[in-house]
Amino acid sequence: MQLHRLLTPVVLLAPLILGFTPAQAEVPAKSTTTTTTTVITTAVPAPKETVAEPEGYVSCMTVAAGWEDKTWHEEYQVCQYDTKSETVQGEAWVAGHWQCSQYTVDAAQSECTAWDWKEGHWVATLTETQ
Repeated sequence: MQLHRLLTPVVLLAPLILGFTPAQAEVPAKSTTTTTTTVITTAVPAPKETVAEPEGYVSCMTVAAGWEDKTWHEEYQVCQYDTKSETVQGEAWVAGHWQCSQYTVDAAQSECTAWDWKEGHWVATLTETQ
C-alpha cells in the first residue's frame, strides 16, 4: 500500500481530532475604512495683490489646492532660498493666496462662504509650508 493512501485520512481528519470546527478555522474578514474628501467648488476670487516672488530663489513648487487642518486653500506657489544670502528673511517665500475659513458642505456641492486673503510671506523653514 502506498504511503500517501495511509496519510490522506490522517490529514483530512486532523482538524476534527484536534478539536477545530469550521467556525474556528475561518479567517476574520478585513475591516474597511472609507475616506471622503470634500472639495470646495466655489470659484476663487481674483488675487488681492500680485507680488512677484523675491529674486534669488533656488527652486519653486506649486502646492495643490486642498485642506490644511479645517481650512481649504487654493493652489499657491512656494519658493525655496539659500539661507546664506543676506537678502532673504527665511528659507522659503509663500506666495499670497486665498483660504476658505467658512463653508457649507452637502451632497450636491461644497461652497465657500468666507474667503480670507493670506498675504505673501517669509517662513523660517520650508517645512512650515507643508
